Amino acid sequence: MPADVVFRVGRAYGMTADRGVYQAVAVTDGRITAAERSRDDLDSFIGPGTTVIDDPERVDAYTAIWLYTAAGGRLLREDDSVGILAPGAFADIVGFRGDLLDGPVDDLPSRQPALTLAGGRAVHDPDGLFGAA
Repeated sequence: MPADVVFRVGRAYGMTADRGVYQAVAVTDGRITAAERSRDDLDSFIGPGTTVIDDPERVDAYTAIWLYTAAGGRLLREDDSVGILAPGAFADIVGFRGDLLDGPVDDLPSRQPALTLAGGRAVHDPDGLFGAA
């Protein structure tokens, strides 16, 4: 069955518990349907209506943030509790100053967090934004 989108830009999108690094991801109906270590292993998921993102500059900031967050939970098959902000999900949150969508996508890895919560508790809060750690 063809995917809606196939990302194959030759970069790692996520790491699973078995330490697998994936360079190609197929997405159908908002869910990852396949992840492969080689960028060419998802050719069978490409059909007439499939959008193929085959160039790192074509991944926008919103997609990059999704790949850093919710996609990780889906690769781990824990998408109901990892990588999302929802009741019942793990309260591991990283906060940044400014809008991550405003800058170039290539700047995302270098952005410094203003606040990090793990299990709902502040573990990095240099400015006391969350109160006493």
